[in-house]
Amino acid sequence: MTTVALGEVVDFYSGGTPSKAKAEFWDGDVPWFSAKDMKRPRLTDSADHISETVFSSTPLRKFPAGTVAMVVRGMILAHTVPIAILDVEAAINQDLKALVPRRDREIEPSFLAAMLRAQHATILAQVGTAAHGTKKLESRVLKEIRIPLPALDEQRRIAAILARVEALRAKNVQVLAHFDALTESLQSRAFRGEL
Repeated sequence: MTTVALGEVVDFYSGGTPSKAKAEFWDGDVPWFSAKDMKRPRLTDSADHISETVFSSTPLRKFPAGTVAMVVRGMILAHTVPIAILDVEAAINQDLKALVPRRDREIEPSFLAAMLRAQHATILAQVGTAAHGTKKLESRVLKEIRIPLPALDEQRRIAAILARVEALRAKNVQVLAHFDALTESLQSRAFRGEL
């Protein structure tokens, strides 16, 4: 199977923060993702929202649904590299990078995100420290990370299998949490002599 450098198949874009002094920038409904939102593998909404005015008044840009976002700056990089797929058109802040597939390359966003997550340890090993102590991932380093690149139909097949596995894992976590709650409840009742 062919492997390619990440920089050969995606373009990297930075985000930004609109001026907080301009209230009109913050009264909209466009999701504006930051590291605090990167807790799920797929993102549909953000804690903060910005207005369309931002895009005509600043260099900030909107990214299409299907864009892969990853945290590239912040203390979370000391232990994890959050990666998510934007399921909605959205903007990002400067602590994230948007990975947008190049027009001349075919890559399924779910496959791309899965391959990046599979290389978590490799990516985490590349995290550096900025002069002020914040953790960071340099774009030049990310562009060199190699990923497999099968045909698009194979990417979709792999992504579908991984999605099913993730759904089963999430269901398992839910069942275990329910089991833990049941066990705790039974123990509590037993200690109170209610069994």
